Amino acid sequence: MKALDRQITTLARSIRDGIKNQYDITASRERELNSAIDGLKNSTLSEQKQGIELSILRREADTNRQQYESLLRRYNSVNAESGIQTNNLSSVDQAQVPDRPSWPKLPLNIALALIVGMLLSALFVFLHEKLFSRVRTPDEVRAASHLSILGVVPSTDSPEGELADPKSFQSEAYSSVRTGLSLSKGGVPQAMMVTSTQQGEGKSTACHALALSFARLGKRVLIIDIDLRRPNVHRLFSVKNKQGFSNVLAGQLAMNDAIRPSGVSGLDMVVAGDIPPNPAELIGSPQLPVLLSELRQRYDLILFDSAPVMGLADAIVLSSEVDATVFVIESGRNPARTIQVALGRLAQGGGTIIGAVLLKFDPGRFGYGYGTEYGYKYDYAARND
Repeated sequence: MKALDRQITTLARSIRDGIKNQYDITASRERELNSAIDGLKNSTLSEQKQGIELSILRREADTNRQQYESLLRRYNSVNAESGIQTNNLSSVDQAQVPDRPSWPKLPLNIALALIVGMLLSALFVFLHEKLFSRVRTPDEVRAASHLSILGVVPSTDSPEGELADPKSFQSEAYSSVRTGLSLSKGGVPQAMMVTSTQQGEGKSTACHALALSFARLGKRVLIIDIDLRRPNVHRLFSVKNKQGFSNVLAGQLAMNDAIRPSGVSGLDMVVAGDIPPNPAELIGSPQLPVLLSELRQRYDLILFDSAPVMGLADAIVLSSEVDATVFVIESGRNPARTIQVALGRLAQGGGTIIGAVLLKFDPGRFGYGYGTEYGYKYDYAARND
């Protein structure tokens, strides 16, 4: 039985292998036939494409042949007609050389240039008045404010550092302001207020510089920060803004306790102190004239660093209590109309404006280069010799 099973299995395998071999052979022939059919299809498509290209080339050849024949006939016709010389031109008038150009016309161009130039000039003046009306130079300050110029201070990147040097340009400029105050009518006022049109113009720096300048002359000077909204004196002297003039006006502190030494001989200071909710009412209190009367007996000069004029009443109230007001103007900051409004408000308060100081001025930009380059070079060379 086992032998028969093996024989049956062997016979079945041989039959199956034979059938599979026939199938593989048939499948291979089928693939060959499919490949042959694909090759014939590609050949047929190539022949069709070549036939189309041949037809296009034939049409182009026919067209070129027709154009060539047409050009050849035209060429022969032109050669045939070239032997006949015909001239249908005749002289009508003798040409003349012009003695002047027909264009451009000089008188017309000059007239147009004058008209256009006048229009452009008028437009420039109009735009300059409307767009560039800010006060920049000392002449413009005089024209806008009708005040005498106490001094002109050039612009600098570090005013605090230059003010510490008595021979710097900044110190010399404020010495000129000090001289202008000394030469004013009645001499230097004992109690002065320094203010400006708006904040950021440099009034605190100017007040600080004037205090240093007068202290270097041996005078007893007191600088009081009465800008109870944005105080700056404590920053300039690098101290803390605690227990200051606002506390004195409110009756919380004695004046002697508020006065501090500044570190500069002859110069004392009073910081602003706590920021009150009603600065204008505090400045206008009856306590201020009493304090000012006491300070006049102790100091040769009292400088008040006040708040700006526009939008606030502090400087207007204080201007009637001090002897004079120094008005600070930053170059190129305010229009003339704004300065005039600020000065009008000070005049309504009954204050006396002794003069104006132009700050942050660039001499070379506006043609005022003379005077800022002399310095101490000559004196330094003389000492070396």
